Amino acid sequence: MLSRVVLRRMRRASLARVAFLVAMLVLAALSWHPMGASMSGAFDKVLFDLTARFIRHPSSGQVAVVNIDAAALREFGVEGLARQSGRLIEQLDQAASVALEFTMVPKTHASELAAAIARNGRVVLPLSMGAVDEQVDVFPPEVSTQAAGRGQRHVTVGHYGVVTGFVPYLASGRNSYPHLVMEAIRVADVRTAHESMHRHLRSDALSLAEARKDAVLVMLRQPGQIAQYAYADVVSGRIPAEAFANKIVFVGQSIWEDGGFQISSLNMDAASRAQLDALIADAVLTGNMASELHGTAAIPIYLALALGMMLICMLIPGRWMHLCALGWFVLMFALPALLLIGIRQWLGLGLLPLICVLIYAFFAWEHLRETLRLMRREIDKLSSISSVIGNTRVGRPLRPRAVEGADPVGEIRVAMGEIRALQSMFVNMLNQMPHSVFLAIDGRISVWNAKAAEVMDASSSTSVAQMQELIAEHCRGNEADHREVMLDSRAHMLLFAPYAGFDTSLHPAAESHSSYLVCLIDIASLKEGVAWDKLALRHIAHDLRGPLSTIMALIEERAGAEPHEALHNDQVFLDDLRQQADYSLRVAQDFLQLSRA
Repeated sequence: MLSRVVLRRMRRASLARVAFLVAMLVLAALSWHPMGASMSGAFDKVLFDLTARFIRHPSSGQVAVVNIDAAALREFGVEGLARQSGRLIEQLDQAASVALEFTMVPKTHASELAAAIARNGRVVLPLSMGAVDEQVDVFPPEVSTQAAGRGQRHVTVGHYGVVTGFVPYLASGRNSYPHLVMEAIRVADVRTAHESMHRHLRSDALSLAEARKDAVLVMLRQPGQIAQYAYADVVSGRIPAEAFANKIVFVGQSIWEDGGFQISSLNMDAASRAQLDALIADAVLTGNMASELHGTAAIPIYLALALGMMLICMLIPGRWMHLCALGWFVLMFALPALLLIGIRQWLGLGLLPLICVLIYAFFAWEHLRETLRLMRREIDKLSSISSVIGNTRVGRPLRPRAVEGADPVGEIRVAMGEIRALQSMFVNMLNQMPHSVFLAIDGRISVWNAKAAEVMDASSSTSVAQMQELIAEHCRGNEADHREVMLDSRAHMLLFAPYAGFDTSLHPAAESHSSYLVCLIDIASLKEGVAWDKLALRHIAHDLRGPLSTIMALIEERAGAEPHEALHNDQVFLDDLRQQADYSLRVAQDFLQLSRA
């Protein structure tokens, strides 16, 4: 069913719309590409850090940092720091492994440092990688050969210069160099550290590096959440050796760093190299790692989100389209966080926010354009109606056609004002009619005037349902007609005429509807008046006929009398005749005065 609706809509769509939608789907698929992912990389990192803040596992407590700070430099100086390196390693004898992050080792003290490293047996040294990822060893050979492991220190950096992850194994030619953190964990013999590493490897996730390397996303803590000690306190023995028992210790300088490494997009806190590696090690030990969703899974999700926005804008009408589009935006921004929480997979939004905004704007513009087109068509139709109606209240006729380039909102505002004026005029005309007027559409009353409202008020026994039954029973055919009906035991005249109440251009189904303009006239009083008139005429005829009959009888009696009797009875006859004629004259004068009144 849904596919048929979509196909029907697509058939009505223009070629430009189809081309636009296809282009949006192609761009959505390109969101997985590094160039597309960089479009929303800044927002992605903020969302990643915000989600990670709430779902990180607790700290392992197995990592510590020894900071070579300004106080140590003042106390020992540069030369003294080199002399104290052997002493430092002896103090860290109970540590599971020790990673020396500093690379400045004077040759004069190299043998002492090498001996201390050999005695400890769990010291890891960094490798400096050249521009072409070739190993550049900055340690003297006697020191390098005593190390239990060597590691590179490549990290991935995204927007805002924020560290996003690290490269566990860096391939260079035929060699593969592990990260310093991985070597420190290996030397410490923490076997569980490698269990989930390989499944999180992806090509430089959330990174802006030119060369893409297999990296792992890490959810880093703040440096203050890792145990940290001052170099001078450790060397002088103010920190007991037991404090480092079975811990992975990173020793490095917290000065001379070029601003350090920013580890979160939610604040401006920076970490030194040793602190950063310690935070990465803690993330690996606790499993606070993630990986970017693979393209085979990410691309269908991007296409589904873009297609979902298209379907919302194409199939859902009115204000619900805007509400559903807003909900879809919320889902789109929440989906990466849900994936990170559920399966430790990250989905960068890439071009998707821009694509969904463009899709929404395109269909919103189309709806606005269709609305304006409809309004202009209606203004043209109303102008044709207005041209044949004489009125003085509207003031001016509707303009026949919108001027190209004119303000459409202003035109619609003027037209709606004129429409309201016409509507008010016609409503007043209906309400001034002395009889009840109804508009019935398909047997149901939809509109009535003020007189009809009085007939069907709360105190009346006449209801809308009764009127609908009456109209449905008597109003039939395509010609105007009338019926005498009984309503509330009173006689009424029902006048009706077919009425074209629908514009079929707006309502294609309106042709199947029958609508009537109905007028109900109360003729009970009129019929009562006619009956009284008939009765009055009957009385008049009786009152006039009685004297006249008497006169006629007297005349006949006088005509049949003998001549000698006529002289004797003439006076009596004339008196009777005068009396009857006088009575008839009085009756005629009374009715004449009554008619004048």
